[in-house]
Amino acid sequence: MSKKPTDKQMAFIQALFDTKKNPTGDPMVAKKLAGYDKKAPVKSILDAVQPYLIEYAGAEMAALMAKSVKSISDTLDKPNRLGAANALSAAREVFDRVGLTKKEKLNIEVEAPNFLIELPAKKNEGEL
Repeated sequence: MSKKPTDKQMAFIQALFDTKKNPTGDPMVAKKLAGYDKKAPVKSILDAVQPYLIEYAGAEMAALMAKSVKSISDTLDKPNRLGAANALSAAREVFDRVGLTKKEKLNIEVEAPNFLIELPAKKNEGEL
């Protein structure tokens, strides 16, 4: 991305993802934490930071990959632990979002029937 977000925009983005100060990711809370004026419309702030927000969210998802791998590893060690299915599902979602998915091989075999069509002999011009 060629253009960088302003310091205030970056503060807003970070406040959206700050799980301690803004556990629900509320844009109104992020606006206040970033120091925006009370009258500033949240929609205009979100419109301005959208490209950076998407980039930041992608980086956050990539950072969760290590946690997801650990979750899968723990589930393999203790498959009967409480919440194992949810942990695997969440890990799968993280991997899907960052583009690391299960490779599926598709093997297609087509059997085309062989048949012969016999056409009548071609008639000469004078014959009916």
